[in-house]
Amino acid sequence: MITLYDIPCTKPEVCWSPNVLKTRLCLEVKGLPFTTEWIEYPDIEATCKKVGAQPTRNREDGSPYYSCPFIIDSTTGKVVADSWEIALYLDETYPDAPRLIPLGQKASIRVFSVHVQTKLFPALFPYNGIQTVAVLNPASQTHFRWARALESRGKTLESRREEASWEKVVETFDGLERLAKLNETDSFSNGWFVGSEITWADIVVCACLAWVRGLHGADSQLWKDLEGLNGGRWAKFLEQADTLTKGKNINSAK
Repeated sequence: MITLYDIPCTKPEVCWSPNVLKTRLCLEVKGLPFTTEWIEYPDIEATCKKVGAQPTRNREDGSPYYSCPFIIDSTTGKVVADSWEIALYLDETYPDAPRLIPLGQKASIRVFSVHVQTKLFPALFPYNGIQTVAVLNPASQTHFRWARALESRGKTLESRREEASWEKVVETFDGLERLAKLNETDSFSNGWFVGSEITWADIVVCACLAWVRGLHGADSQLWKDLEGLNGGRWAKFLEQADTLTKGKNINSAK
């Protein structure tokens, strides 16, 4: 059994973290049974050190940065941190389940996912950062504010919200649509970015979309605005991914 470490919020059983959502969807796509262990932000570093999860990067001052997601696989005894590393591990360890990264396409899919991380995530964060604090449990709110201020050279979440640009969001999704249309010339695309089945390339986009839906709610104006972009492409894109989660949706931990 695999244990996935996730960050709780005040919405019961709602998964909101975009990085954890990537791993959650990876596990669903591969059909691997897993349980969720919920830990608050201040407890992440200590928990990682306790179970042997490695830091995912270093801060500017050189100190190690520990983050979710990380998993413990009781079948192999392995502890793996970072959503990309987890995807690689799952493909290597469970090759008979659907592949997340098709053979021979690791480099191109990695380049695409980095593009999404550096373009789409920053475009959405001004809307989602302050909303994260609104839904986090009190134990995590102060830590989240501190960590985000540290990485943005002291900017508050409120000031970053004032810098939000809907035009930037639209421009980013327009760019993704142009990429998606390149694959639509192939009869086997099924709406995904690479081939006929969902891959890591699709998962990183789905995670960003589910990030908005999980934090703001499906009835929020922000989600409705996103649903309307590019002829409803992204709403359909996420709905297609939701069908892979056994009657739930990506944001549900039930």
